[in-house]
Amino acid sequence: MVREELERSLKREAEYAESHQDEPIREGSIVTHRGQRSQMLSIRMSEAEYSALERVALAEDIPISRLAREWIAEKLATEGSPRDVAELADAVAVLAQRLSALASSRPQ
Repeated sequence: MVREELERSLKREAEYAESHQDEPIREGSIVTHRGQRSQMLSIRMSEAEYSALERVALAEDIPISRLAREWIAEKLATEGSPRDVAELADAVAVLAQRLSALASSRPQ
């Protein structure tokens, strides 16, 4: 019942915003643009997947699109390209050599 009422309210708000999007901005209003996101991604998922995503977003009190965007960004950050992995391996090797040199120069 509450969910249906919320969905109707959100639909009315969306319809109002859509029908009034070309109206001039009210005097005193401040317009901001968050970030530089210019690309949009549309994905299809099962009802169960969407419901699960929605539950997590509600629990974290954030919009569902923000949650999905954050999860995608986290996954992309952990993937790393082969070049990044190679550079990291080189850096670790250099640090290992430096630590070894430090350890051998210290009195025991």
